[in-house]
Amino acid sequence: MVYGSFLVALNILATRLFSIMIPLGGIGALRLGFGPVPVILAGILLGPFWGGMVGLASDLLGFAINPMGSAFVPQITVIATLTGIIPGLILRNNTRPSFYEIFTAIAVTQIVLSVIVMPWVLYHAFGIPILVNLPLRILTQAILIPTYTAIVNALYRPLAVHLRLAPRHDG
Repeated sequence: MVYGSFLVALNILATRLFSIMIPLGGIGALRLGFGPVPVILAGILLGPFWGGMVGLASDLLGFAINPMGSAFVPQITVIATLTGIIPGLILRNNTRPSFYEIFTAIAVTQIVLSVIVMPWVLYHAFGIPILVNLPLRILTQAILIPTYTAIVNALYRPLAVHLRLAPRHDG
């Protein structure tokens, strides 16, 4: 629970302080930043349950602290929760995932949630046209997926050893 709390705090900082919001149709529809990385790490390191809890707590606490100008949309909280669950499910039995396996878990998560589900939610919640939102999301994910993968891959092994999830390789 302590590691999950730490990752919640990292997510809130990365999302609220170190991200850029791109407005579409007057609504902050696209956020560029590293906020999903702690949630994805929680799912991969701690499992899908704790990954989901980190995503849920991060979204609810982050919104309570700094709503970033829009109304509360529960579907976005579900997306934040699934951001931790999906990579955890994909890699749940893998204590030493390769770069490619981490890339696949992140790509599946980001494509399903950020490219497919989020535009649909924003259309139904705020009326942002999907065809306006989709090309920008595809472009940003083409950059963010490899970036998230590199960060998660670099952090996974030292954190897994620290959490005693993987054998130590000192050689």
